[in-house]
Amino acid sequence: MTPRAHNSLDYDVLTKLPTMMYFRRYAAQYILNAHRFGHTAYFVYINLENFSAFNERYGLEEGDKLLSLLSVSIQYAFPVFFLSRFSDDHFLLVCESRHIERCIEDIHEEIRSLGRHANLMLKAGIYRIDDATLDIGVICDRAKAACDSIAHRYDKVYRWFDDALLKEMDRNQYIESHIERAISHNWIKVYYQPI
Repeated sequence: MTPRAHNSLDYDVLTKLPTMMYFRRYAAQYILNAHRFGHTAYFVYINLENFSAFNERYGLEEGDKLLSLLSVSIQYAFPVFFLSRFSDDHFLLVCESRHIERCIEDIHEEIRSLGRHANLMLKAGIYRIDDATLDIGVICDRAKAACDSIAHRYDKVYRWFDDALLKEMDRNQYIESHIERAISHNWIKVYYQPI
């Protein structure tokens, strides 16, 4: 269960969940404890897609109620977890559940039924933590990458982080870190095509 934060900077005022900073401090310990007892921990990055459209249609007060409801729904669906509201409509969960997919689908259906006119879609990226010593930032990035990879895909609610995503992240990192060199060596050429 999500521990109670110690001071006002440690928790989100709306959902009463730990903030990102508090989560980062204690998630590593949660993972180590899970592995010590022979359990597998998973990170689940959750994004509520089209939330801004919901806010525009129903107002910020209803949006806040929806975020609070999402928080409660996640806590109800996952019996052993450590949950945080990272920002806006983004949540991060570390859990040991073997039924992650079913839990995510149940939460998705509940949220969709409430926001059917705003086309709300719950999206989740899942990362299985096989190495308990892996940096929390890397784990978060991988779960988020899995979530981002299914953005605007109405046929997908969740995606597991896999080797294909790791290769894509590595390729993107390589491009970003070598773009200046490619430009300076004229390896990239711009061609204009008339319309």
